[in-house]
Amino acid sequence: NQPCIASGKIDYDWSVQGNAAFFARLYHQHFAGWQHRVKHRVHTPNNKAVAFDVTNKGITCEKKWSKEENVFTQSGPRYLSPFGADAKLTGSGRILLAPTDIIQALSVLANSPAQMQVQMRANNHLLNIDFENSLGKYSVFIPSCTTSGKRDARYFTKFTPND
Repeated sequence: NQPCIASGKIDYDWSVQGNAAFFARLYHQHFAGWQHRVKHRVHTPNNKAVAFDVTNKGITCEKKWSKEENVFTQSGPRYLSPFGADAKLTGSGRILLAPTDIIQALSVLANSPAQMQVQMRANNHLLNIDFENSLGKYSVFIPSCTTSGKRDARYFTKFTPND
């Protein structure tokens, strides 16, 4: 029951083109110690989703959903990873992701050569990360999710092997 990306054109609302150093900063600021801090609470309702709010200032990673207040309680300037000379934005937008989906992809980028080129782009339903290293060319697709962690299946289909 492995999912795969559905065929067809995907339109994106925003795109960040930059080197791996920017994505390493994003990972270290928001996720490197996150799993250690939340430990067994990784699957509690307030940790099921994070939001990337992408503006011309950078990517704000909002965390810790409050069902009572209907907001992420960890948000604001403290959670901004600003763009520098190492990243350029086209468009703007917001996407909710399961942190357990995005953390591994950002970890790989954080451990890559700083000048490696990376493109991250998204719409309300899907985040895509493209990069190339000495081993190959990679395109990672991560579904958006609801605040309760339910993944969006719009661009995914069940993998069917060739006979």
